[in-house]
Amino acid sequence: MRKYLYKYPVETLHNKYNCINGKVDLPNGAVVISCAIDPEKKMCFYAIVDPDETEMVTKYVMIAPTGMSFERVEWDFLQEECEFFGTFKDGIYMWHVWVQM
Repeated sequence: MRKYLYKYPVETLHNKYNCINGKVDLPNGAVVISCAIDPEKKMCFYAIVDPDETEMVTKYVMIAPTGMSFERVEWDFLQEECEFFGTFKDGIYMWHVWVQM
């Protein structure tokens, strides 16, 4: 089975208080290795995938900046449990990513 490293843009569904709720469609079996801003200023997940896989899986994500008050964050947007994925830098800002499991 062939494996490739591809990027998948995060689609913003809701942006409030600089906290982004979004989704990303990944091939079934994808192994996400990072999340970052690409050169076109789009938030993307980078994943190791089988390029022949046709079944897609939607993952919901929440991305919040450092200093965000969790009392203001709409966690209920994520309908399933979520897990901390990682942190990435965009200019002077640090963003923290949670993914629906």
